[in-house]
Amino acid sequence: MNQIISIIGKTNVGKSTLFNCLTKTKYSITNNIPFFTRDRKYGFLQINNNKFTLIDTAAISNNFFYYKEKNITYYINKQTKIAIQESHIILFLITSYTQLDSFYKKFIKFLQQKNKTIIFIINKIDYIINFSFKKFFNFYKPIFISALHKINIKQLLNNIKVHLSKNKNHIHNNNYEYTKICLIGKTNVGKSTLINSLLKETRLIINHRPGTTRENITIKLLYKNHLFILTDTKGITQNIKQHKFLFNFIQHHDIIFFIIDATMGFFEQDIFLLKKIFFLGKHLFLIINKCDAINNKQKLFLKQTLHLKLYQYIKFLTIHFISALYFYNLKTLFNSIDFFLYLKSKSWSIHFLTKLINLAIKKKPLFKKKHILKFLLAKQININPIIIIIFGQKQINFLPNHYKKYLFNFLVQNLNIKNIFLQLHFFNN
Repeated sequence: MNQIISIIGKTNVGKSTLFNCLTKTKYSITNNIPFFTRDRKYGFLQINNNKFTLIDTAAISNNFFYYKEKNITYYINKQTKIAIQESHIILFLITSYTQLDSFYKKFIKFLQQKNKTIIFIINKIDYIINFSFKKFFNFYKPIFISALHKINIKQLLNNIKVHLSKNKNHIHNNNYEYTKICLIGKTNVGKSTLINSLLKETRLIINHRPGTTRENITIKLLYKNHLFILTDTKGITQNIKQHKFLFNFIQHHDIIFFIIDATMGFFEQDIFLLKKIFFLGKHLFLIINKCDAINNKQKLFLKQTLHLKLYQYIKFLTIHFISALYFYNLKTLFNSIDFFLYLKSKSWSIHFLTKLINLAIKKKPLFKKKHILKFLLAKQININPIIIIIFGQKQINFLPNHYKKYLFNFLVQNLNIKNIFLQLHFFNN
């Protein structure tokens, strides 16, 4: 990872807008609701073919240094402190109409004690400017910008470039192979808790209140020299627009973790979404969380419900009963991921697949008008999902469904790809 830059400031000063402007994305959601951003979000800032890590943080508040209870404000402040600790440069953001008080003096001293390079930025210069900034900042020369209208952004980038060249400490990044994992599910099923357990740290804010996660958050996890990019999503509702956005978002990921609360069971919406995801052809993990709160009879009932409602798709499902809070069965989850990574790098030759498919015909021949059906060639054309096309004689277009199922089961058994989505396509020569 390159040098890290954090954007720090109070609520509604334009941190997320500046983050989107510098990263040239719309990754961070902007909203007028105070304290909308809760977790820290990572992006890349590119300056002259060099990439630097940029962090969008939650808003700091007047109780940043004082807290009595470990409520949600405590965890929000903790996220910001972690971002400050791992950063080399701090972009301290205020607005042109901010009323400066003693809290700002205390916070600036706090940053100076951390030995961080501080760049003071005054945003929203299209509003009335408070000229008391000069006395307040002393030796620091603030940069006046408008993140929304991209005014003086080049000046800001030049200033960042100067400070980056002064800082000689680099953290080099190895070029790891990466796999994208998307976590989806209803609110309060334990998506953020699972990510925290996998990382073995409180990376995401968790709370019993519904809707704690408000936007998609991407996190990196290095496991056995393989980089996983985990995406925590907000809870699924009955909003059709959210479903459409979710299906488009899923298509850019390799593995889908569909998480269900074991104490709540399955809903019709869960079954509907699972069936929709199957048709996208992504590798699907069905994770039943909070299984420590149910007994063996309830587990058996959940399995029977699954077999009844998803009997056509159950062979493609990788099912895990876990407890993210108590780290129960997380090792088996990693074992399944290891198997997926093995298959991701696995491809079978035309010769091997053709030989295997003809072996299936020898074991169970199919007669069409007193002639044995023959397959000429089998070829793998995709890895995720696994797609195999089979070429044969003209009669292949009239292949009965029961024989297609036989060929499918034969390939699954001999290729050892259980619980993996496999597609077979048949063409005549």
